[in-house]
Amino acid sequence: MAARKMLTNASYFAFTATPKNKTLEIFGEAIPAAESKVKHQPFDHYSMKQAIQEGFILDVLKNYTPVDSYYRLVKTVEGDPVFDSKKANKKLRRYVESHDHAIRLKAGIMVDHFHEQVLGLNKIGGQARAMVVTGSVRRAIQYFGAFRRYLRKRKSPCQAIVAFSGEHEYRWAKFTETSLNKFPSNEITDRIQEEPYRFLICAEKFQTGYDEPLLHTMYVDKPLAGTKAVQTLTRLNRTYPKKHNVFVLDFQNDSKDWGIHNAVTYFMEYAYNFCWPVRTLRVKGDTGRWVERTPASNSHFEENRAGLEPATTNRHFASCS
Repeated sequence: MAARKMLTNASYFAFTATPKNKTLEIFGEAIPAAESKVKHQPFDHYSMKQAIQEGFILDVLKNYTPVDSYYRLVKTVEGDPVFDSKKANKKLRRYVESHDHAIRLKAGIMVDHFHEQVLGLNKIGGQARAMVVTGSVRRAIQYFGAFRRYLRKRKSPCQAIVAFSGEHEYRWAKFTETSLNKFPSNEITDRIQEEPYRFLICAEKFQTGYDEPLLHTMYVDKPLAGTKAVQTLTRLNRTYPKKHNVFVLDFQNDSKDWGIHNAVTYFMEYAYNFCWPVRTLRVKGDTGRWVERTPASNSHFEENRAGLEPATTNRHFASCS
């Protein structure tokens, strides 16, 4: 901003879904706080909750499921002609209880789920795509190989694309996304919209600012919290004809970890327990007695809620989804 030499006779507006303190300080309203400290708030706020209610985006956490919850859910499935519960139980049990050959097993869970619960149920009119979020380039390359092998084993027509930046060494060889995908990097966003590509395996790429309405499902295999969690999960929230819901299967952030709840509650202003079925958190209250807490109350939702009074300065900050 300093380099652009802001004009004194112009008004500047900032729009962001994940406001940081610096942005609030520059564009927000100053409000009095305790101990002579100054806090800042946006001059206006358009929350994700309101955007979902008005149909502009989809609720990415409505079907957010940690793998341990998915395992318990699958164990109860009976008589579903689309879902092979016996096969899924065996595969999930090996991962949850022993973690042996984790990448190969998790890739199999993802591929099976996508074929049976996404393609099999004709999500987005049969056009649905999935994103696999990994914690490193090495992990993304491992997943890419595991997906290719398992898709061939299933005799599936679907294929995967891997996305990461730069050149990386893996098993005594150097790889780029171009050498693995067999097409230039700048074609990834177009290719994922075409057949036979259905899976986009990412390592710190396409997790922010990527707009692909055909993304329906996300498989997460990296820790997520705070701004990163919100930016990553909201890759799925774009609307599209016949796109009525989305699904997230998380292998890293389990149902006992409230980081996802807290991040989304803080940034998106949900005031109710909107997430997947989890154990209610029990904490000791002020009286020393055990009380139940919801995700919203646990994240101190009301304390973080921004005001809605308009600002009078010429620099404005609007928090939006």
